[in-house]
Amino acid sequence: MTEEMLQIADKVRGVAAEKRLTQAQIAKIIGKDRKSVSARFSGQIPFSASEVWTLSVSLDEDIRKFFPDRLANAA
Repeated sequence: MTEEMLQIADKVRGVAAEKRLTQAQIAKIIGKDRKSVSARFSGQIPFSASEVWTLSVSLDEDIRKFFPDRLANAA
């Protein structure tokens, strides 16, 4: 997995922690099971663009918050 994908996983994990959401709650939002979210958080599977978008909309967060600063600021 690329460094950017790992950083996105870290950002998603950070937003989840800020909002006090469990892996099970994140899984429900993106339509996956908890085990699959665990694999995404650990960097085994990347979050898809549609999953990040769904989280952004569902959690009422700017999508740039889910990307590394150098990528988010490029937009």
